[in-house]
Amino acid sequence: MNKRAETLTAIGDLAANIAHEIRNPLGSIELFASLIMKEGRDEKVRNRASQIIRSVRNVDTTLSNLLLFARELNPVMKRVNLLGVLREIVAFAQDIIEKENISFSVSYADVDLYVEGDTELLKQVFLNLVLNAYQAMPDGGHLHIETKRSERRGEEGKSQQSYADVSFVDTGTGIPPENIQRIFNPFFTTREKGAGIGLAIVHNIVDVHGGTIDVESGKTGGTVFHVTFPLMREYDTGLSRNIKVG
Repeated sequence: MNKRAETLTAIGDLAANIAHEIRNPLGSIELFASLIMKEGRDEKVRNRASQIIRSVRNVDTTLSNLLLFARELNPVMKRVNLLGVLREIVAFAQDIIEKENISFSVSYADVDLYVEGDTELLKQVFLNLVLNAYQAMPDGGHLHIETKRSERRGEEGKSQQSYADVSFVDTGTGIPPENIQRIFNPFFTTREKGAGIGLAIVHNIVDVHGGTIDVESGKTGGTVFHVTFPLMREYDTGLSRNIKVG
């Protein structure tokens, strides 16, 4: 093991220990805040409890990002229905987002989109993109997620390949043109409280899955993220392999 690998391993172990120590009290805080929301009769108290839960989940997402960034990605690849993964993330995030004066809509493809991927890492991609849109709309707005199947011919006359396309369209503050090419760089952020690793991790995970991610300004403002993953040519239920990423 070279010195760089040893350093990354040490950082990963340290991050894991810190995350464990922080997540235990965070879990208790979220539990008690949830009880207050259910049992509290005062609307102001329930709103404050909702804010606590939102903050706890934001911290938990940051911890997850730190762990992913510090540690080597070792995805376990298997057949995954991308729509199922997205539905789970939407169900998790929708209640929180809609309480912040942000409307939410999703357009699902009319066919299942099977990719070869790591379910937990794909969840991280979608969750980060949803939270990124949410943070870009501090005064409210609309987030639309669209999924579809597309086909295109490969390079140099290769056979046609089918893809799963997922777009995240928000009506937020947008990204200045000079920053468009930098947003996937580690530790680059335009937010005062941002760590600048969420989109870098998204890019790494998408790349590991043989996909692509692009960003552009929306036609009427805001930002559009386009993510594509190659669809599996055959639905082999026995497919399961480990891919080590250096």
